[in-house]
Amino acid sequence: MKNLVAERKDGIVCLQLRDDLSQNDYFGMREYMRNEFFEKGEKKLVFDCEPVSELPSIAFGVFCSLSRDALRLGGTFGVMHVSAAIRQIMTRTHVDQQVKVYNTWNEVVQAME
Repeated sequence: MKNLVAERKDGIVCLQLRDDLSQNDYFGMREYMRNEFFEKGEKKLVFDCEPVSELPSIAFGVFCSLSRDALRLGGTFGVMHVSAAIRQIMTRTHVDQQVKVYNTWNEVVQAME
């Protein structure tokens, strides 16, 4: 899996998604997140989707799995800066009912306090 840039602030890990991630990258993402963050005690995570114009279908399943993993550990997971097209897919497929969607960093911080 390609590395993701992670920034830690306000007790939250913000990972910048990349527009060049392949389906194989998404297949390995859950294990990557578990090893790099959950097992190290970091349970408040958000993906910044700003550079991403579209996502493979596997990404939505991974987001749901990460949300459940974080919840089981007493944490939270969400996505922010989601394009209108991606948000529409998330709504139609009900992914937005499992994965929190934020518009701004301030919304993330308020929700994850």
